[in-house]
Amino acid sequence: MTGNLRAEVPDVASEDYQLLLDVRDWLSTQLAIKLQHKNSAKAFDNSVSAMLDAKHVSSEFKAALNQWAPNYKKALSFMERLGSGETEMFKYDICGNSDCCMVYRAQFRDALSCPACGCPRYNGSGRPMRTMFYMPISGWIKFLCQQEDIVKALGWWYSTQRPVEDGVMSDIYDSPLWKHFSNNPQMAAQRQHPIYDSTNTGINLALGASTNGASPHNRSTYTFWPIAVACLNFPPWLRHLFLWSHICCIVPGPRAPADFQPYLEIMAHELLLLYWHGTDVSTSFGTFNVKAMLLQFVCDYRGYPKLFRYRQSPSRVGACHVCGVEGCNSHGLGKMIYANAWTQCQHDQERRERGATLNGGAASAANSTNPPALKSHECFMTAAAKGDEALFDGIGMDSDRHPAQTSGVYGSHALQLLPYWRENIMRRPDPAHTLQGEGLALAKQVTGVEYKSRMEKIGKYEINVNKRWIPILSTWIRATSTPSTITQRQSSRTPSINDDGYVVRPTASSHTALSRPSSIRVRGGVAKHGQRGQFISRLGGRGSSLARHAVAASETLPDSVLAPFLCSPRQVKEATSRAEDLLSKGIVPMEISYVQLQYLFTIPSNLKMHDFIIILGPIFKYLTQGFFNPVQRRVLYRYIDMLSMIWSRAVESDKFPILLQHAKEALDMEAYFPAWEQDINRHNVLHLVESMACAGPQWAFTMFPFERMWKR
Repeated sequence: MTGNLRAEVPDVASEDYQLLLDVRDWLSTQLAIKLQHKNSAKAFDNSVSAMLDAKHVSSEFKAALNQWAPNYKKALSFMERLGSGETEMFKYDICGNSDCCMVYRAQFRDALSCPACGCPRYNGSGRPMRTMFYMPISGWIKFLCQQEDIVKALGWWYSTQRPVEDGVMSDIYDSPLWKHFSNNPQMAAQRQHPIYDSTNTGINLALGASTNGASPHNRSTYTFWPIAVACLNFPPWLRHLFLWSHICCIVPGPRAPADFQPYLEIMAHELLLLYWHGTDVSTSFGTFNVKAMLLQFVCDYRGYPKLFRYRQSPSRVGACHVCGVEGCNSHGLGKMIYANAWTQCQHDQERRERGATLNGGAASAANSTNPPALKSHECFMTAAAKGDEALFDGIGMDSDRHPAQTSGVYGSHALQLLPYWRENIMRRPDPAHTLQGEGLALAKQVTGVEYKSRMEKIGKYEINVNKRWIPILSTWIRATSTPSTITQRQSSRTPSINDDGYVVRPTASSHTALSRPSSIRVRGGVAKHGQRGQFISRLGGRGSSLARHAVAASETLPDSVLAPFLCSPRQVKEATSRAEDLLSKGIVPMEISYVQLQYLFTIPSNLKMHDFIIILGPIFKYLTQGFFNPVQRRVLYRYIDMLSMIWSRAVESDKFPILLQHAKEALDMEAYFPAWEQDINRHNVLHLVESMACAGPQWAFTMFPFERMWKR
């Protein structure tokens, strides 16, 4: 097949067209395997040769494959000309200044320089300074709806094969958010598809979007931002596969743009067309008009200010984008914390009285008789309108007169162009990122990993603000402020703290409890001492954070770097030994045997997102069993149980108030652990529970498929 492949595509009702789809599907899988495993072009050619020599493959398929894609180069050309659907890829010129976010389209299509910064559009040779590509969502929709087996999968949400229990949310389909799609009059099918004869939405689709910064190479400073789209109609086992997702836009680097709105506008304009007019899809059953609407946009918490034009979090006004609660940074803590979780426990007087004495809570106790109210959609829209008016009047975003100083909202964003968009239900922080952050925080909170540079701040804050643990923390600060105690034996005149938290004076023969391990376990095996340098190099060099954690775990540590909320070096060593036993003896199920459990207490930053979700539960409780006093153990394990419930597969609708109350009570950790980890990520746990009542189980749509592609 030569020339324009689109013009030579056979009729959709013919056998040749199905053969074309079979070749395309096989090539898509092979190209995905090559990308994932970083195989060479020769390896791809060998796969094609093996398929051509296979006896179980039909001669028609072999002939088509040999004609269209006999090698890697022609396979790329074939896929590029055919596309993921019958559509084209749009190329836009953008401003050459990476700090400017100008896209030459609409009224600026013919501009020769950037109207914002004056940077020329073309270089000396007449080429654009920078470009970007946009892959239309409509083409991806055509690709999905032209294949009968995929169309059947898209109808899983109303299929009788899907298990449905009254009063139980087992997927997003059981949530009120999905009714926003299924009961929308605009989503009513104009013509019923033969496969979709029992639902009013027909073949129309509900979409979810996500974005995050990614680096194309390891340890690269270049960052780009892909905007990915997933189809929520798919069943769970297909919805979370990258193969069935679509990247509609890649915002170029070398760093995060100052304003995402010019890029989001392109996507928003197409979503408007798909909502009001849809796109025509030719199938073997005839031509159907397919419409689509965006139900969710999920990103991590640090991505929210960039996409939705909020003030940078979490250190400024309006840091919480859901309830508007402001954090505090006092007494040189050096970190914005969101303590005072006791205000959420409205009917628990004991917690309220205890919490009012912590972290400055007494001053705000009079105004904390009720938990903070959640922001409504109207609240966001009003704040965005005021922000736009201020910008129109020439008041800059950083000006003290800008409304964002009090509301935290700079102005409107592109997705507010969608008539069905609801700020309070359609955008929320990614639950997987939140649970990953909590897993890392808990590991640091009980082991002190990464705390060596912060111990003095934590100790002084607890002594000056909360007036607790004064004798132990005073000794702790003196010991950790002496650099020699990090790497040398403890002086006989310096008191230490034993495993029970009592101050003792060591003998002349005392030495550190945690010595250099005989080996360092790495992914895929155990690295001996001769491989230690290579291990550090693989982590990014001795100066990187991971390397510093690895060195800290293998160097000697003094007994004096203990506190009433930290495990002793002996306990950390015992927990690591328990983790290694779980893996070596095959006690854990095979499905999670790849998780490097021992990293939890040595290099927790080296664990992946899914590792923390697996560990936060019975495994973490087993590894730390017997290390805390009864009160701390009860509080810590109750919080871990609550995090496990958030990630449960199904939740009973009438149990949401109970789960929310459990979450509020579990956040009472500030009474027994330091305030350092009471940051915005822990505050967001409350809002994760609240969003479950609206959008269903947290696993239903996360950033997992996209994070896997970025090797997170």
